[in-house]
Amino acid sequence: TPYPYLRPPSFDYERTEFGTNSVHPPLRMQLPNIQYPIPYPHSLSPLPIPISDPHPSTTSEPCSPFAQDAITQLPNYPITQYSQLELKMARHKQTRGTCAYCGRDFARSGMNRHLQTCPARKQAIASEKGRKTPLFHLFVEGKWAPDYWMHLEIPATLTLRDLDQFLRDIWLECCGHLSAFTIAGQRYEVSVDLDWDYWGRTTPKDMNVRLSKVFSPGLQMDYEYDFGSTTPLKLRVIAQREGVYDRKEPVRILSRNHPPDIRCARCGQPATRIYVWEEYETLCDACGEASGFDDEGWLPVVNSPRAGECGYTGDAFAY
Repeated sequence: TPYPYLRPPSFDYERTEFGTNSVHPPLRMQLPNIQYPIPYPHSLSPLPIPISDPHPSTTSEPCSPFAQDAITQLPNYPITQYSQLELKMARHKQTRGTCAYCGRDFARSGMNRHLQTCPARKQAIASEKGRKTPLFHLFVEGKWAPDYWMHLEIPATLTLRDLDQFLRDIWLECCGHLSAFTIAGQRYEVSVDLDWDYWGRTTPKDMNVRLSKVFSPGLQMDYEYDFGSTTPLKLRVIAQREGVYDRKEPVRILSRNHPPDIRCARCGQPATRIYVWEEYETLCDACGEASGFDDEGWLPVVNSPRAGECGYTGDAFAY
């Protein structure tokens, strides 16, 4: 991960078999008297440290080899303070998205309920003509960056590889990295080497398997893109129905989050770029030009949980 972070004693971080899951650094809450950004638990947005909080140092276990240098640079909070920070971070305002059927906006937590009852969607489904096939309603979100989410509808006749390609196109693809789904304990990888022993683990299967063979309503699964600077996602099968789909664009986006409000760390204006070399900082164009940072160290702020990672510059969809 490009940003060093610590593990406070009160948090239990998950780890993948390839190492610690990467964080999503750009999001931050805006509070008064901000001096330092605090490394944060993956599932919540980061919280800056107020200048006026003189807390004594405590021992925090690094959960990344890159975190060692940060121990001497960032103040550590006792467990009681971390619990207070967690409560504040949990109240972070959710991102909203627009229903593709009726055009109304809803928060992340309310969109699923709306899609189940949306009159415009019910009318569109009732008017469908043509050969019907099983369709899965999926909810996809950043595992540690839940401000990024999508509701999708995908034919059961497509494969995991088709879904993998869609996720790459809209959220992830930068350098042709490997990827994998983990479904009910079975790993499905985009490229499987049968001559590799996988360190004694069960050999993964490839993604050329139809969704109808592995998906069912209520199923939850994990997905990883890039086994180095990993972008992990969570997927859930919400429902299944019989319907008609567009064969030219078989994966339908029912709703997608609006871009999160990410601010310039120096002036508070909307951020447009992320500096990823040495100092990890989100800046507007004006502050970026005045920063003196190397011209090659910038990545754009984009609507994706992979923003600021590797060489990711945006999706293949206009949004």
